[in-house]
Amino acid sequence: MHGSGERHQRRTSPLVWVACGCAVAVFVIGLVVALVVVQATSKARELAREMQDPAAREERARETLNAARLPDGYHPMMSFSLPFVMEVALLSDQPPDENGEPQPWEERGFLYLEMLSIGNQQEELRAFFEGRTNDPRALRSSGINVRVREVIARGEVDRSQLDGAAISWVAHRGSFDAAGAASDGITTLILIECGEKRRLRMGIWFAEVDETDLDFVEQVQAASAGATTRTAPSAATEDGDGPEEADGVVDWTGTPADGAAIAELLEPLRPCA
Repeated sequence: MHGSGERHQRRTSPLVWVACGCAVAVFVIGLVVALVVVQATSKARELAREMQDPAAREERARETLNAARLPDGYHPMMSFSLPFVMEVALLSDQPPDENGEPQPWEERGFLYLEMLSIGNQQEELRAFFEGRTNDPRALRSSGINVRVREVIARGEVDRSQLDGAAISWVAHRGSFDAAGAASDGITTLILIECGEKRRLRMGIWFAEVDETDLDFVEQVQAASAGATTRTAPSAATEDGDGPEEADGVVDWTGTPADGAAIAELLEPLRPCA
């Protein structure tokens, strides 16, 4: 009789297990949301503190760039870190004001981004950096919007004696918009590869250009149309803002389209170390 009673004992309804599972799922989701909110609040407070403290702002920028020092002539505007998701550092050519607050760039700036790579993004980007296409559409999935009007030059930076990073760059006349920064002028996209496909590392070095400066625009157009370029240090402009044209030769020395200047800018950075 006892065994028969056990066989006839009512079993727990499947709906109870479903309800328990839903409750656990709701709890886990709520916990994750709470952790995200706490993390975001903490990051917002850190960012607010750094906006008022130049020393803290520089320290955070150096941590993001993995650099012992910042590139010469550049000052941190903003750095942001979301662990395992995104690292951002924005540098300006202007020092902080008398209150220690960061100032936007006047002529040049540098933006560094490190984020999760999506799908075959790096392979698609390599086609752009190798010159097989002039459309960097693969960046759009990461929120980096680039408009290429004219490609000026492509090149690579040899880092074999530093951190072993494989660095390719494309200088172009055009605009970009990413991570709250935007510029229109001479923009150099820099792809930094560290031997892994899970992380996308990009640098964007940009110089503002006045489109009403017809002489400068004509020089850019001449270079993109195939004019000979050179990097001799003797032909910089008086204010150092743009290339000088002599005997039909466009000189990009010291600009974001100069390979030597790009290598010098990146020298303090160790993104792959």
